[in-house]
Amino acid sequence: IATGGYRIHDFHTLNFDVMYNRSAEDEYRFYDGRNYDFGSDIRETRFSYVERGIFTSGVGMRHNLPLLFGSLAEWKFTYSNAQRGEPDRRSFIYEFNPGDPDNDVDPHWALSTRGLSTGFVRTYGTLDEDSRALQGSLTVPFRQWSSLDAKLKIGSAVSTEDRQFDDRRFDYR
Repeated sequence: IATGGYRIHDFHTLNFDVMYNRSAEDEYRFYDGRNYDFGSDIRETRFSYVERGIFTSGVGMRHNLPLLFGSLAEWKFTYSNAQRGEPDRRSFIYEFNPGDPDNDVDPHWALSTRGLSTGFVRTYGTLDEDSRALQGSLTVPFRQWSSLDAKLKIGSAVSTEDRQFDDRRFDYR
């Protein structure tokens, strides 16, 4: 995180701010127990690694304009980028098969073929988002009809965002 300002002149000040954050999590899950929907014991294993990053920045100026009735002009430009990556999530679901001694099938664990997904799933995903904004305003002080201080502020702002998201999922049978 960084922030700062610089007074260029008595009437003009430049400001900036920057923030960057990066994080990641590595996860391993193991579930073992009875699945009453399937009517059998299951074992589920999931490996997942997710990384995230965010960057924001802004630069702007304040201009005091004493020759324009003591007005104040301000503008600011901001840029942000957010990223998320999941390079390879793997999920395995095994179902216990008690076997069949009459047909020479021993008890064993096998990849499940029931449910919404198959027993082995791999997922790859990325997200990249950019955001830009520009804003400006002019504040003009004046006295109301009853000699009270007042300000008129007018301004405008525009922003754009670009996002790209890719996700691929592979079910192995």
